[in-house]
Amino acid sequence: MILRSCTLFILSIYLSFNTINAQSVEITNWLNDSKSATVMTFDDWSPAHPEIAVPQLISHNLVGTFFVTTGNAWRSNDYATMNNAIANGIEIGNHTLTHPNLTLLNSTDLVKEIDSTKKILDENLTEKVITLAYPLGSFNNNVITATSSKHIAARTVFSPSSGNWDYNFDSSPTDYFKMPTFQVNNSVSLNDYKTEIEIAMTDGGLMTLMYHSIFNSNGDGDTWFDAMDETDFVNQLTYLQTVKNQTWITTFSNAVRYHQEKKVASVGIIDQTDTTITLSLTDALVDNDLYNQELTIKLSDIGSKRFTAFVQNGDTLKSSLSGHDQYYLIDAIPDAGSIIGYRDTLVGLNDVLLNGGINVFPSPNSGNFTIEIDLKQPSWVTINVTDILGRSVLHIIPSTKKSGLTTIPIQLDNASTGTYILNMLVNDRVVSRLIKVVN
Repeated sequence: MILRSCTLFILSIYLSFNTINAQSVEITNWLNDSKSATVMTFDDWSPAHPEIAVPQLISHNLVGTFFVTTGNAWRSNDYATMNNAIANGIEIGNHTLTHPNLTLLNSTDLVKEIDSTKKILDENLTEKVITLAYPLGSFNNNVITATSSKHIAARTVFSPSSGNWDYNFDSSPTDYFKMPTFQVNNSVSLNDYKTEIEIAMTDGGLMTLMYHSIFNSNGDGDTWFDAMDETDFVNQLTYLQTVKNQTWITTFSNAVRYHQEKKVASVGIIDQTDTTITLSLTDALVDNDLYNQELTIKLSDIGSKRFTAFVQNGDTLKSSLSGHDQYYLIDAIPDAGSIIGYRDTLVGLNDVLLNGGINVFPSPNSGNFTIEIDLKQPSWVTINVTDILGRSVLHIIPSTKKSGLTTIPIQLDNASTGTYILNMLVNDRVVSRLIKVVN
């Protein structure tokens, strides 16, 4: 009877609050509220790409897109290297079978050049190919039609006609198949490189950089076209590392999908209580398997409110308290379920109840862990653990009066992998923490 009353008491405190606050949500133009998107693209899959470009990108923790010509005589079937690149976040794209001027081909040969390369790459790579770069930059309406049937975007070899990298570049759907670029070779100084990226950050759009050959003094790489020294390439990558918090350095497909999703996405607040906030994120795109790029939600007007975590479909999302603690940035996938934010109910209670915070260690891996709290005064402590739907997975540990530095062992019998909520009733206040169990 005592156990049942404790259960009802903790649930009533935990679930009954329904105070609505004037918070607002929006979707940022780019991931993590970046000023722009920057994409490094590499054409042909020449010797420089697996020998220099891919290893350097990986070592600098950067990504890019490599457009592969599958009819290349040199390592055209180098799928193991390509798959290793993919495993490190790098994209492989379509650069046709034999690198022809696509505008000069009849309809049969045009489809063969584009579709056969996609089929070959799709069959040998761990991720499907969904973007293309036009050989020689040549395209017309027939080429766009043939490309758009199996790809989401294509890159040209030309700079923006306006000279700007505007965010709203898509006045029509075909604009995604006319994407401009900035040509990079030895004639581009590091200052020129920096200036172009800074222009794109000011304009707020999607900027692509086009590379071809890279070489070094050891004889690695190649000098086939638009060659540049590896030292200059590394200097550019080093610079990009310094602006990663300002511009989103990503792949061509990720940037395009973000732009397409954001244009037709909606975000809203479904519900709020004193312990949670529930958000919805949807878009109007039908293919959710293709359009599953994370979008960044900006949750503003939070005041003193803090959250321990945001969860979508059982997965803890990447989130950060930003803008001098004025808003949260939350990365979530459209149409993948509601986003639940769990409030940090410990905020404002430390001075009253605790010396410091609540520690959970070690990180739960089999449902067994220990809670550590440092109580300022003798307090009644009650423990309950629920799943994210509020279903209890641990019988309440009967209330006990504790004081000072206290450790409480917890054992979740047969707990499956997932996210759980640790609820602690300290005197008359509920404190919640998210915990992750990995079996």
